[in-house]
Amino acid sequence: QEMSEECLQSLGRMVHLESLHIVHSAYDDTVLFGMKSLRHLNALSSLKSLSLFYVLGNEDLSNLRVLRDLDSLETLNIAVEDEIDSEGLDLLCNSVLLGFASLRKLRIFSEDGPRQTHHKGKLEVEYSTFNFGDLVDLE
Repeated sequence: QEMSEECLQSLGRMVHLESLHIVHSAYDDTVLFGMKSLRHLNALSSLKSLSLFYVLGNEDLSNLRVLRDLDSLETLNIAVEDEIDSEGLDLLCNSVLLGFASLRKLRIFSEDGPRQTHHKGKLEVEYSTFNFGDLVDLE
């Protein structure tokens, strides 16, 4: 189903959700989420796992900072079209460490790029490949 700001408003009213996975393919013609749209998800205070696949551009990853009210979030999965360079990965890790106090795992998927896992403080960062149709554990 095509996502829109109205859809995110509706999702934002489901305050007891613990998992939300918005998964698109890199080839889908999707609307990228901006800060205004993402703000609707802040009401999901019980959310433990969030996946945003191909709804943020590489240059828009800083928009995640508006999700500051997701106090229960433990796992964040994102998929981006292009590989994130080491500088971008560092900025993203620092941003989520500051923004999500309970976050334990950050998974970044792209169609290219090496598989790697490392730790940054309490945060486990997994960088992996993803092609639509792959079986991936998102919890």
